Amino acid sequence: MKYSVEIKNGIAKEILVFKGKEYVRTTKKTDFGSSSDDLDFCEQLENEGLTDDVLDEMYDKLDGFLVDSLLTIAESEGK
Repeated sequence: MKYSVEIKNGIAKEILVFKGKEYVRTTKKTDFGSSSDDLDFCEQLENEGLTDDVLDEMYDKLDGFLVDSLLTIAESEGK
């Protein structure tokens, strides 16, 4: 598994490589947190035969928390 994120101008491009396949999600900072037009990683991975426990972990760690925090931290670069 490989996970990377690049943040520019309040937009995070996340790339997840899992079992040799690449999944991408782009998330934008908003006044109320963040939003994405892409599916969460756990939704993109649903058809890969992963257990619900693994999908829940993906949601909890990558989809539900990480990118919001990274976008907030990235804002401090300009201060």
